[in-house]
Amino acid sequence: MQDSSIDQSGVAATGADTNQTDVSQAQAKTFTQEEVNKIIAARLAQAEKKYAGVDVEEYKTLKTIKQQQEEAEAIKRSEFEKVLKQTREQADNEIRKYRSEIETIKIDGALINAAAKNKAVNPEHIAKLLKAQTRLTEDGTVEVLDDKGQVRYNTQTATPYQVEDLVQEFIAANPYFRAATPAGSGSKSNTAPESAVQTLDISKLDMSDPKDRAKYREFRRSQGII
Repeated sequence: MQDSSIDQSGVAATGADTNQTDVSQAQAKTFTQEEVNKIIAARLAQAEKKYAGVDVEEYKTLKTIKQQQEEAEAIKRSEFEKVLKQTREQADNEIRKYRSEIETIKIDGALINAAAKNKAVNPEHIAKLLKAQTRLTEDGTVEVLDDKGQVRYNTQTATPYQVEDLVQEFIAANPYFRAATPAGSGSKSNTAPESAVQTLDISKLDMSDPKDRAKYREFRRSQGII
């Protein structure tokens, strides 16, 4: 009988503890509307304190100005890159233009001069035909190239082919490009000697100098080139 009483007391105590726990959990999870309002009010108060003195409209205006400044800076960067790119392209074009002019003066001049020395009928025409077989080096030297685009060498002397060698070879293979020697060439003339004009080294002329341009025009007239 005593054991039974103890068991019943234990069960009763356990039941009471369980009920108390459930009630505590229920009370912990349940908030009245008044309590909820207080929590919300407290959080709002914290937020207001944090942003106290901040003008919302002013903040929006400043934010808009900042965004506009960032956009303007982005546009400036884009414009700068665009201008920089255009400047590079313009500089590259100028370099190509000047190099082309230099090649015309150096390469064409060397070919025309060599053709004139070899009594060619039309030195400029020969220069156009042979120009693809030459190139201008960085130091301004005119090189003669082979069919593979490499520097051509004289097989007998093992030295690089010269422009005059190329012209002589061409005229020898195409004799109709050589001007016929007029009869009575030993007679004197009132005009300047033909050799004085034909031996003009055009490659050394400065085409920016009016005097050299005049010499070049005289040379063209002496060759029958208009």
